Amino acid sequence: MQGRALERSGRGGTHAISRHTTYYKLRDAMTKPGCPICRLVSDAVARYLETFLYENVNDPGMRADLRRSNGFCPEHAELLREHGDPLGHAIIYGDLVDHVLELLESLLRVCGSGSVRLPATGTVASVVDDLLPGRRCPACLVAREAEQRYIEVLIAELGSMSDIGPSSDPGRGTGVGSSVGLGSSARLGSAAFESGPDLERALASSDGLCLTHLVQALKASRYGAAATRLLQASIAKLEELKAQLAEIRRKHDYRFSGEPWGPEKDAWARAAALWSGHPAQKGHTP
Repeated sequence: MQGRALERSGRGGTHAISRHTTYYKLRDAMTKPGCPICRLVSDAVARYLETFLYENVNDPGMRADLRRSNGFCPEHAELLREHGDPLGHAIIYGDLVDHVLELLESLLRVCGSGSVRLPATGTVASVVDDLLPGRRCPACLVAREAEQRYIEVLIAELGSMSDIGPSSDPGRGTGVGSSVGLGSSARLGSAAFESGPDLERALASSDGLCLTHLVQALKASRYGAAATRLLQASIAKLEELKAQLAEIRRKHDYRFSGEPWGPEKDAWARAAALWSGHPAQKGHTP
């Protein structure tokens, strides 16, 4: 882990507490519009695509993976296209066009023959399915790994705040290992003890999690202390949003249409972002 080491005394002596990079990224994302997990996942995918295009486009292993997945999924193929780079795309899609031609030519050989199988390649239906782009999209894998990593840290931090006192022993009681149940939770336990309240405050002042990531976080929490804090923060945020949406409706009544807009002016976009996962654009007047 990276970050500044802290210390805390307990029955077992002095424990080193590391505030790791993932924690700081999560906390910083909570100061920006929209779901912080969505933002961090988007950043992780953008970094992956940029690195792939400018550094790894000639890597035989990565290109073989891309052939097996028949390229990126439509969403990530479009994100890659937005980077430009004609040469990089010519290399990538030169491989993929060859791959698709092989599939189409193998299908052409059996079409009309009544056969449902292709020599050494399986059924006709399976080969047709292989034409779908991004069936095992590597950028989607990056996104899923980032989602798990940041949700894991969020749950670790929120779940660590129960019954913490001078005699608390990191790694025991309500520490991460007993509440998250994800792969690296034990490694995060000591960091969680010091930084949990800080992250809870950041979450309370953020736009909150989108519904998709709220569901994932609740499941990861095993419905313990972290789930309680997530639900409390989400309910408070939704109550505030509900009032702001009502204020938008009120100000669209001609009797109040001359009143100036307040913080409710972008509430409609923030509400939509709960479902879409994309950050609301601040400052847009309805």
